Amino acid sequence: MKTVIMKLMLLFFFFPLTLISGGCVSVPLEQNVLSHTLENNSTRSAGRCDLRQLAAAPHPQTQNISALNADGFSLLSWNVQKGNHDQWENDLRRLGADYDIVTFQEAFLDAGLRQVLDEHNYFWSINTAFHLHDIATGVLTASKKRPHYTCAFRTEEPIIRLPKTILINRFPLTGQPASHLLVANLHGINFELGVTGYKRQILALQEMLSHHQGPMIIAGDFNNWSDERSEVVKQLAASLSLKMLTYRIDDRSTVFGKTVDQILYRSLEALDHRTYRVATSDHNPLIAKFRVKRAN
Repeated sequence: MKTVIMKLMLLFFFFPLTLISGGCVSVPLEQNVLSHTLENNSTRSAGRCDLRQLAAAPHPQTQNISALNADGFSLLSWNVQKGNHDQWENDLRRLGADYDIVTFQEAFLDAGLRQVLDEHNYFWSINTAFHLHDIATGVLTASKKRPHYTCAFRTEEPIIRLPKTILINRFPLTGQPASHLLVANLHGINFELGVTGYKRQILALQEMLSHHQGPMIIAGDFNNWSDERSEVVKQLAASLSLKMLTYRIDDRSTVFGKTVDQILYRSLEALDHRTYRVATSDHNPLIAKFRVKRAN
């Protein structure tokens, strides 16, 4: 079995290595995060994550800033596979494309994606893993309400040396002046036969998020395609008191029989959640609706 997995892993990273050797891919030397704001139609840089900064980031007064509805907000999480398949934008529109929060992995920030984001008046940030044909590719989080704090970090793949990226946003909530929603968009390390690098990435995220008090979501492509990786995710959830969404009809994509796309949450109630089959990515999208958990 291990021999089969090793052969499949070689196939998985052969194509990225071909792109690198062919000069199609370039990796930024420094952390590269762009955020698009609607007010001035401009794009600006966003910061690296710093544990002390994340804990000390000021909590704005929600009456002075647009806030997420604590009584109900929607989330779409989807690895869009760099928009490789034609018509993926149509799939997105069919799914609604009007969610309060969207977390994309392998987002390819070309004209098509920009158009979709502009059509729906999204604020957005992308943490660039690399440029493919000079176009930023990485995790992208879009939202109807502007986050008041954004940070990011990246971890290099042990074998292919391309980064995997994480993007963190924090949102004010209506009627919750002392509580804010933190959303982490994760693309987990993939190309590794053990779990050393994977565990390092997840533990770094765990330590960072431990400084946030209040509602939290971690959504994305966890790449937890083995028992060992799934155990790392379980430890992450236990450490941060997170629950994992499970599905009555589960059409999530699988690798080696394991579902790799996850939504973890805490201090929230899941009002609705489902998965959809699509033909325009090798991952199927996850959709959920939450509200802030009410005190008994």
